[in-house]
Amino acid sequence: MERVLRIATPGPNRSHAVARSSLALVREYLRRVAEWVELSDQIVGLDPRDALRVDLAGLLLPELVLAPELASSLEDFRLPGMFASPIVAHFVRWEAAVGHTALAESGLWEPYEPLVRLFERGGELFTHHGFIHVEHAASFYPRDLKEYAGRSPLLDLHDRALERLDHAGEPADS
Repeated sequence: MERVLRIATPGPNRSHAVARSSLALVREYLRRVAEWVELSDQIVGLDPRDALRVDLAGLLLPELVLAPELASSLEDFRLPGMFASPIVAHFVRWEAAVGHTALAESGLWEPYEPLVRLFERGGELFTHHGFIHVEHAASFYPRDLKEYAGRSPLLDLHDRALERLDHAGEPADS
């Protein structure tokens, strides 16, 4: 929860500066969700835009009940944007369930980490006319969710690696 609360004061919107890495992070999130969809028969027919709203821990572990102090902290937690607060709440629920046998034995990646990194870096996330946007000039029309399962994983979510993505193609300073 401490990590999430630090996101609450992200400073100025940097969505343009982090657009390339934000696109990669959203695609990595979709890849991870697609893997979970393949593993579970509880999640079928999920559209990629709906994947931005899904509470995977709640679907996979409906018996999961958050500790009262976490639940009350999340009730008052708000971030700007259409998806930020719900995604962060789903992340907290997932982290609370991370030790559960069904999740631990799956061998799959934690799904929400890429989007939490996006918000930590000042990125934004919204949908408009079927497109997923990470900035007003950076968007993509998502494919069928199962197509993301075959993508290569984005292995390094650290700032340095993401900054390299954001600066790719820019002229070198002289």
